[in-house]
Amino acid sequence: MEITELKKLEIFSKLNEEELNKIAKIARKEVVKKDKVIFREDTRAQNLYLITKGKVAIYMELHRGEEMVLRTLTDGMLFSWSALVPPYRLTASARAMEDSELIVIGGEELEALFEEDPRLGYLIMSAIAGIASSRLRDTRMQLASFIYG
Repeated sequence: MEITELKKLEIFSKLNEEELNKIAKIARKEVVKKDKVIFREDTRAQNLYLITKGKVAIYMELHRGEEMVLRTLTDGMLFSWSALVPPYRLTASARAMEDSELIVIGGEELEALFEEDPRLGYLIMSAIAGIASSRLRDTRMQLASFIYG
């Protein structure tokens, strides 16, 4: 994979060229068609995903086959960060809302990079912590809105 694509993504914005090259070696592109389920909640999280083009719904499966969309993600956004956080279980499902292009990075491969390059690990995990914090805040607001109208 070319590092020019990685440079465009906010999560990698603080990485230098050498670090971007390390990520490029373990990253791959994947095209998913509209309505394809990328993963299901409560399964093992294996990959980190970044959207380069398209739209992905993060949703929960409710009783009797109903679904509740928690968030819609678009270009440049990351999902499935659970692949880097024990117990490595997905907390929601993901489905392509339109034909989408993703960058896929194996969680185990990325963690191995973090072990050999702690600065790289720190920068990426700091970015992920910011994303997780923001999404938790948004989910709390959604829940409050649902409960209190």
